[in-house]
Amino acid sequence: MEFSVTRISRKLVAPAGPTPSSVLELSVVDRLPVLRCNARTLHVFKHGPAAAKVMREALSKALIPYYPLAGRLHISDQNELVIACTGEGIWFVEASADCTLDAVNYFDDALSIPYEKLLPVPPQESEGLDPLVQIQVTQFRCNGFVIGLTFCHSICDGLGAAQFLNAVGEFARGAEQLSITPVWCRDLLPSPLPAPPHPNPAAPPPIPIPDYQLEHATIDIGVDKIKEVKQEYKEWSGGSSCSTFEMVAAVLWRQRTCAIEVEDERQVRLVFFANCRQLVVEPPLPKGFYGNCFFPVSVTMESGRLRSCKTVFPVVKLIQEAKAGLPKQFAQWINNNNKEGEGAADPFRPPLEYSTLFISEWGRLGFNEVDYGWGRPAHIVPIQGSTVIPVAILSSPPGGVGVRLMTWKEDDGVGTATNLTTYGYGYELDSVQTQPPPSPLPSSTQQIIEPSPEVEQPALVSGTMSTNEASTSGTHADAAKTSGLDGNRDDNTKQTASAVPFYKLFAFADSTDKILMIVGTLGAIGNGLSLPLMTILFGDLIDSFGQTQSKNVVSAVSKVALKFVYLALGCGVAAFLQVACWMITGERQAARIRSLYLRTILRQDVAFFDKETNTGEVIGRMSGDTVLIQDAMGEKVGKFIQLLATFVGGFVIAFIKGWLLTLVMLSSIPLLVISGGIMSHVLSKMASRGQNAYAKAAIVVEQTIGSIRTVASFTGEKQAVADYEKSLVEAYKSGVHEGWASGLGFGSVMFILFCSYALAIWFGGKMILEKGYTGGEVLNVIIAVLTGSMSLGQAAPCMTAFAAGQAAAFKMFETISRKPAIDAYDTRGKILEDIRGDIELRDVYFSYPARPNEQIFRGFSLFISSGTTAALVGQSGSGKSTVISLIERFYDPEHGEVLIDGINLKEFQLKWIRSKIGLVSQEPVLFTASIKDNIAYGKDDATTEE
Repeated sequence: MEFSVTRISRKLVAPAGPTPSSVLELSVVDRLPVLRCNARTLHVFKHGPAAAKVMREALSKALIPYYPLAGRLHISDQNELVIACTGEGIWFVEASADCTLDAVNYFDDALSIPYEKLLPVPPQESEGLDPLVQIQVTQFRCNGFVIGLTFCHSICDGLGAAQFLNAVGEFARGAEQLSITPVWCRDLLPSPLPAPPHPNPAAPPPIPIPDYQLEHATIDIGVDKIKEVKQEYKEWSGGSSCSTFEMVAAVLWRQRTCAIEVEDERQVRLVFFANCRQLVVEPPLPKGFYGNCFFPVSVTMESGRLRSCKTVFPVVKLIQEAKAGLPKQFAQWINNNNKEGEGAADPFRPPLEYSTLFISEWGRLGFNEVDYGWGRPAHIVPIQGSTVIPVAILSSPPGGVGVRLMTWKEDDGVGTATNLTTYGYGYELDSVQTQPPPSPLPSSTQQIIEPSPEVEQPALVSGTMSTNEASTSGTHADAAKTSGLDGNRDDNTKQTASAVPFYKLFAFADSTDKILMIVGTLGAIGNGLSLPLMTILFGDLIDSFGQTQSKNVVSAVSKVALKFVYLALGCGVAAFLQVACWMITGERQAARIRSLYLRTILRQDVAFFDKETNTGEVIGRMSGDTVLIQDAMGEKVGKFIQLLATFVGGFVIAFIKGWLLTLVMLSSIPLLVISGGIMSHVLSKMASRGQNAYAKAAIVVEQTIGSIRTVASFTGEKQAVADYEKSLVEAYKSGVHEGWASGLGFGSVMFILFCSYALAIWFGGKMILEKGYTGGEVLNVIIAVLTGSMSLGQAAPCMTAFAAGQAAAFKMFETISRKPAIDAYDTRGKILEDIRGDIELRDVYFSYPARPNEQIFRGFSLFISSGTTAALVGQSGSGKSTVISLIERFYDPEHGEVLIDGINLKEFQLKWIRSKIGLVSQEPVLFTASIKDNIAYGKDDATTEE
């Protein structure tokens, strides 16, 4: 495939408007070392004149909502990968080719494409520090074009990259707003504990590869054949269905296993990555999330068993069972990371052996849906390199019907070609390099950390796939060059949390709510005092048992038992009032806040949605924040009042019954606090030391087992065992020390606790002899102090709920109190008997509130008389949609007037004038209702004839 490409221009494309300058943290998946690489694809479009210009302008607009992509990666002082949102931009290359796309068959033969001509060359001035996104648009003589895309895998997976390109496509087609608002939300994926700094590990030995000349192929499987095999599987399984990916993966895995002819007892492995967005449920990932969210699925079987399968249907079943276990494995991995830090075992680095096959699904990521104004791409070409890790790719063939299976050839393979069927080989992704924070993010001390040279094992990486399918990719990624960032940044890079005062949570309570809260408070106080009062009855009971005459004992105990019945009745009524009243008022007030928030949101002008909020935030606040607010002003308040009443009541009774004994018991509390704190601190340090030791030992095992052929060839088995045992010595010592410390600490706490009981009983005995205390009074004091102390500790969760509710209420209450410049609920203004429909824009100056520095109109004037059919024609970004927005009064001009029938639009009642204007969007939106209801949406009392 011979043709020439001339690169015309190379430049950074920055966001078209101001963007936040801050540092954003990445999720636990984003920070995986295996993802510190670039993924590359080609996008072939049959038509698109001036594509480079349109793309460049659309990219600059898309980088405003997707501003993190215009930043750079770097490593913080906490040894974590973060994004510096610098706004520097992405790398854009404009090029031209000397042939037509038809002459190269639209790059249908993916294996013969000269990728280096169509992919962007990184900027020379970056000194090896590349932008996160690099794009080359190559225009062909037929007016078709090819986009060569290189994107950083640490920022987004395949679904996220496709979402960004679709956003670029919407802006290229003239959209003013995106259909999907991008959401960062990387904190919704639980982040692990920070990994302790550690020196660079030693270079692992090379991966053993058989002496094979590896085959390659591109195979298109028709949709009819796929349906036929699926139907056969349905009959075999008794009605169960399978996906295209499961079927093709099973066939390929079995055929490859037959071809490589490994020993029957040898374990062969199939690995693919599955999209896990649907598994993040507490809270769920919002629509618009474009980060990495996938997890490896591994299927293992003995080679002999796999080859002996008469059909692939049992293999399909095995793959389905592995996918069914994904939710449990993903949750377990997240929990292990939270407990053990990033030094825990990494499932994203499966054994890289020749018997392992990686399969990647690219056809369902969304790249095929991107449209820059000239239609969707002819096809997408995933780009692979020349490593020898077996990888196959499933994608859509040109035309999008069926499945294309692609495998790659090892360029430097040696030896004699063997009878191998189609199976694929790993691809090499460019290493991503990181840099220190630039000038917009100053630090008091910036120090560049140069890592020592190292060779890293080939690692698996993925462009994830849709919910019902799965995908994988292999990579041989170099270690990222990193740099330090001082933790002391300007204050404007940190977002300080704000919260409303606690009493303002109840700002929307009505008279019924106030009555419920008063009754609930009285019930909570009564319920809380029931335990301290019970201690008095226990004291009376002990004194009753001390009666010398049997007849008197029965009478006294009966009186105490009757008092317990009275206390039970009072406690039951109080508990009912506490829980019922506080839960009811919490639900009432939360529902009122939800309704007010939605009404306020719908009342706002369009500028509010441009600058201050988005769809994901509104939904998140209504579904998530209101739950936190309800929790903070509902049953938790009653519980807190109850516990507070128990604490106060317990100590008041204790001091009344025996203040000297109470003071003696309180003297042991400082010792308990000190011993518990010391134990926690020591155990934390020892546990960390033990984890580090086991991590070092695990490295020895990983390197040995992963390179067992190399170890065996040098007869290094004994040395490997010796190295492992040597590594375990430190772990053993740490475990022994931790056991001694844990036992000593826990023993000390229990010793002090029971000594305090002994002290209380001994001192109580002295009080009986010297102060005339009774046994019941001594027991009353001891139980009252214990009850009061325990209730105070149980109040901590309530305080946490209050803090969360106060923080959640801040933004919602701020929005509820906001008065818009263009009020949709304002009933003031003119209402005319009829309207002619003369439209005039007179000397209008306007810029969007979200981009005040980009002037759209400067003295623009336009007149359209009534009864005229007019069309606004212009290039993308010329202001066509802006004219409609001004006529609908979504915005007001900065200067000038918008007139209808010679009357300034501001003088009309907003609801009335909008009801006189019909608007059909470029992409019509249908609500969940009938077609009739959608047509009548603009008029509340529309008749059937209308």
